[in-house]
Amino acid sequence: MTAPHLGEVTTQVDGADVILRFNWGSLARLYGAFGSQWEQELQQAIVKGDIETIAKVLEAGSDFPAAWWMDRSPPVQPVLNDLSLALRYAMVGPGDPAEEPEESTADPKVSPKRRSFWARLFGLGSN
Repeated sequence: MTAPHLGEVTTQVDGADVILRFNWGSLARLYGAFGSQWEQELQQAIVKGDIETIAKVLEAGSDFPAAWWMDRSPPVQPVLNDLSLALRYAMVGPGDPAEEPEESTADPKVSPKRRSFWARLFGLGSN
């Protein structure tokens, strides 16, 4: 089960639910551990099958140390899918900006001028 509004994704380890959530503190730990290119480091670790690096990233987003993840050895692909989703929630939130409603379906109580202000502010439109 996931709680996108909280930025949480639940993954299964040994039949138990483990919550993955990346907040600003955990993202800062990733930056400190891997540098400004931490996203590329993670992608390379996934491609190379570098499980130790993946476990360190999981440590940053959970209540469990990397050694715990290594000891439990959950199935890799489902955990990677959940990890990817948790990182997406942390970086862009649960919604997809590409799925924002068109002007015609926007709240009619909000003036077009106000809608365009927020769209410009958050990069959701070309106004």
